[in-house]
Amino acid sequence: MSAISSSGMVDRPYPAKDTLFLKIQGDTDCIKRTYRAVGSIVKKHGSSQFVFATTDREAEDLWQSRKYALSATLSAYPGYRCWTTDVWCVPFMIL
Repeated sequence: MSAISSSGMVDRPYPAKDTLFLKIQGDTDCIKRTYRAVGSIVKKHGSSQFVFATTDREAEDLWQSRKYALSATLSAYPGYRCWTTDVWCVPFMIL
């Protein structure tokens, strides 16, 4: 996060702490349930901050910051390599 904040790519600095960006998609009820579940989990594990975008613009800004992470980190540590991945979660129901 320190690399992203000092890169000049973002409008505001982020705390230099371990950070997890999540993109929650689905219908309104699914998003609300997921928001509550994630909020509960991060609180349980001592998160100092849980930021949830409330507008499309905020969501775009947060997600763009996540995209800057790779280039900012590689620029901050010349000669290092990075391996990135995405995690997809498919909702299911157990009857």
